[in-house]
Amino acid sequence: MRINPMLFLLFISSFLFLRSIPHAWSASDSETPEAYTLGEVVIKGQKAAVEAAGTVREITAQDIQDKDARNLKEALELLPGVDMKTGGDGVSRINIRGFRPRQVTLLLDGVPLNSTYDGQFDPSIIPTENIARIKVSYGTSSVLYGQGGLGGVINIITRKGEKGIHGMASGETGDGSSRLGRFHVGGANENLDFFVSGSMAARNDYPLSDNFQPTSLQNDGQRNNSDNRRNNLFGNIGYSPTKDWHMGLIASYVSGNYGIPSSTRESTKKNPDSFANNPKYERVNHFEGFNTQFSTDYDLPGPVDVRGWVYVNRFDEERTRYDNDHYNSMLTKNTYFEDGKSTILGGTVQPSINLKSAGLITLGLDAQRQEYEAKGKIRDVKVGKSHEFRPVDETWNASVYSASIEYEVSLLRDLGVVLGYGHYWQQKNEGQNDHQGGYLAGIYYDMFKDTRLKSSFAKKIRFPSLRQLSLEKEILI
Repeated sequence: MRINPMLFLLFISSFLFLRSIPHAWSASDSETPEAYTLGEVVIKGQKAAVEAAGTVREITAQDIQDKDARNLKEALELLPGVDMKTGGDGVSRINIRGFRPRQVTLLLDGVPLNSTYDGQFDPSIIPTENIARIKVSYGTSSVLYGQGGLGGVINIITRKGEKGIHGMASGETGDGSSRLGRFHVGGANENLDFFVSGSMAARNDYPLSDNFQPTSLQNDGQRNNSDNRRNNLFGNIGYSPTKDWHMGLIASYVSGNYGIPSSTRESTKKNPDSFANNPKYERVNHFEGFNTQFSTDYDLPGPVDVRGWVYVNRFDEERTRYDNDHYNSMLTKNTYFEDGKSTILGGTVQPSINLKSAGLITLGLDAQRQEYEAKGKIRDVKVGKSHEFRPVDETWNASVYSASIEYEVSLLRDLGVVLGYGHYWQQKNEGQNDHQGGYLAGIYYDMFKDTRLKSSFAKKIRFPSLRQLSLEKEILI
């Protein structure tokens, strides 16, 4: 397993820090761990009108532990309005209120994890041992999240170190020779904290139903080409030079590989089947992702507070299509090898003005550079009666900018209002620009202790993914 140098440096710093903490080791895991909030886009204040007026559901570390959820997919499975699916490519997908994954924004401590290629993400490769809480904002989410969250926003807030040294390690095995090992350790003193976690999950295959009838493509017992493996490492360090100034660094790494099960039904001249798909023999031989973020928060004298962060997220996937079920031949048409790299580089600044009884004003300025690079070969060039390979070498990119302002105020003790507007720009690599605005208006009223009336309305937009921009360009040509 290859380890990113920055993450390795973070780990070394963390363990050296262990020696500076004069507290006793604790093997128990905290039920309500402290959260790393420096990269959180919307900070929950005393009332947080933007969340009170909308629909926001929160999953805590205790909820994750009670469900024994091993990854993000399992943690979100029982939420209302959230639909989990596993498509034909063997990858888990999350739909929120009917909106596809490309219409849902996924954030890890403020770092966007959606692929630049098609806007999607795989929740099964995101582990839970480093999660303090998950906030799912449906539909009318804050304008500070930017463009893209038509269906909602999944905001993962990670854990941070607490005073003393606390840790956990566990392992398990199951059907299909599945195994899982995970750990985390964290600590803190007066102005410095750290948290490190890791996991390894693997499965040789998954079992078929006892009622499955064998076909020419699939025997009973275990599903063909259904192996899966992932390795995760995560770490963060927080430092507070003064009581008004906080800084933090996070780094996350994932790698693995998996098989994409082929169709179990085949249509032949002797036995035609209109519901059968032609079998495809595909594997993701290797995937590797890395993201890091540096963030800071400074409480200036007076009512002004300034927060900001810069981040990089990169995901590399090597995918191959073979022409046989031994996964060792590429001699027929449309077999291919592709190495696709998705990269997001960005930064955010959030000044806010606390007017106390007159409300809170937050300004959000964000800039992103999105890129997708595809290299490889595909056998689709006809030469005589056969086909030959041609090289694939394409790069697509675009820049996305946003400027938003949000105002929330408590008009009465139990009555709150939120108003927001955001304007968004997409600059394509041909120099063309698109821009559009979105807005949010919401109100809530706490009638009784456990009874709230609320209403909100929003206009959301989503720019095309780089794949959609590429298809659009091909159609115009």
